[in-house]
Amino acid sequence: MEEPKSTSPLSRKVNLGKHRSNSSLEMCNAVKKSKTLRRSERLKKRPQMQKMLKDDNNSEDDDDKEEVEEKIGALKQIVPGGEELGVDMLFEKTAGYILALQLQVKALNYLTSFVQGSEKEKMKLGG
Repeated sequence: MEEPKSTSPLSRKVNLGKHRSNSSLEMCNAVKKSKTLRRSERLKKRPQMQKMLKDDNNSEDDDDKEEVEEKIGALKQIVPGGEELGVDMLFEKTAGYILALQLQVKALNYLTSFVQGSEKEKMKLGG
């Protein structure tokens, strides 16, 4: 009995077997083997993909940390006495410094409006 010719690699593997009477068994074994190979190839690739993703996330995390460190350094230079402080105290000192600056701005605005008002009065009085 002549077997049909097939071009698929799986059928060639099956046709090359020594016992042609067990062709269905050989076919099952060949399918299992190919599935096992594909699965093992996937399992080999999985750690590589995870490592690549992890490396990408680590570089983003490193970039974020570096950016935060730069901003903290800039803040330490801006806030008086900030260079000697730790991060927690730096943030508290920064909040106080911002409030002090806001009060200074309000005081200067008040003085400016007072001086401008007195100059207008002088103009009205002819001075």
